[in-house]
Amino acid sequence: MQQRVDLYTEVHKGLRRALTSLLNDAGRLDATDPRAVADFNKQLSFTTGLLFEHAKNEDTRVQPLLDPAETQLAGTIAAAHQDIETEINAVLEAYRQLGDTDGEQAPSSARHAYYKLAGFIGRYFVHMSFEELEVMPYLQGRLSDPELMDIQNQLRGSIPPPRMADYLKLMIPAMNIQERTAMFTGMKAFAPPAALEAASQLAASVLQEREWQDLRERVGL
Repeated sequence: MQQRVDLYTEVHKGLRRALTSLLNDAGRLDATDPRAVADFNKQLSFTTGLLFEHAKNEDTRVQPLLDPAETQLAGTIAAAHQDIETEINAVLEAYRQLGDTDGEQAPSSARHAYYKLAGFIGRYFVHMSFEELEVMPYLQGRLSDPELMDIQNQLRGSIPPPRMADYLKLMIPAMNIQERTAMFTGMKAFAPPAALEAASQLAASVLQEREWQDLRERVGL
């Protein structure tokens, strides 16, 4: 059975990987070490920055495709994105305040911040599943694969190359070999040679050697 074009799977796999790593690091954080807290806040800011941008990209490219006359999906996603923004800001503030907390209170404050982060990530995972299991089938029912591919290409093309590299560093190792092969086959056919070379170098740096060689052989890189 041929896979339909899916706007969510690849990027959501990357975001799940990033958020899982973030939560693991939050659980191990020594809140009494100011440098460790500062480093974690940088990681948190980077990851949540991707989430903000991802929601904005969806609002720009996907929301207009959800016809409110025939589905409630548009309203549901719009409300969810507003809630996500509020929750992210609350998590950012909790960890910002952690940097100002004295050593004696830091472990307790870190635990509460961790619970806030964990709760948000759990709800965000449910949100991504809703988009994958409800929104994407709706879009596939209304649009052809070439139309969906055009939307995907527009979305990716709107992201500056350095920022796209940030996404790819998360997405490529989170994808299975079939998904990687499809992505790089598309790049080989349509992307400028310099862009393909940059993506190939990035893939080689984030994949295990066996995974990279497998991808090279399948795509002919």
